[in-house]
Amino acid sequence: MPLHKQQQGHADNPTLVFLHGFLGNRHDWSDTVEILKDDYHCVSIDLPGHGASVTTPGSLKDGFNHCHQLIKDVINDLDIKQFTLIGYSLGGRIALDYARTQNDTRLTALLLESCHTGLTDDDEKERRFMQDHSWAKQFATESIVETLYDWYDQEVFSDLSDRKKKKSFTNVQKTMVYRLRICC
Repeated sequence: MPLHKQQQGHADNPTLVFLHGFLGNRHDWSDTVEILKDDYHCVSIDLPGHGASVTTPGSLKDGFNHCHQLIKDVINDLDIKQFTLIGYSLGGRIALDYARTQNDTRLTALLLESCHTGLTDDDEKERRFMQDHSWAKQFATESIVETLYDWYDQEVFSDLSDRKKKKSFTNVQKTMVYRLRICC
């Protein structure tokens, strides 16, 4: 299935493609797009497993490659000739890897927020893998509300306001409702 996207602004203007972070969706960019849409063609994408793209299957073997292809499909479907890729957190990692691996000559610039280029030390990679595995298990087997409280209790989120944390809870709840409507 294709990724869900939202376009705002005129397609003749320079194109900005927005990728949200983990547990987010295209609406995370609404305030930013509202400011930019008069001067830019803004395309906000729901990444696989997020927002209205919850039913988009991903490949665990291919890492970001499957996601990159889905992003290319959006860009091709919209007949975008040149674009700037903007990513936050997970979306930033995907954008960075897209720029590094896809050799897409239409990509003219990257804007990255709160993302990391990746771990290089093998011990750090192993620790991170184990940590991610533990989170995946918790998300799959425990209450989503309790898991989100634990998730946002991490040091990396200590500067987030309660309002921003609540917004993420709302995004996850909307995603769950969307999934229920699709399958039931």
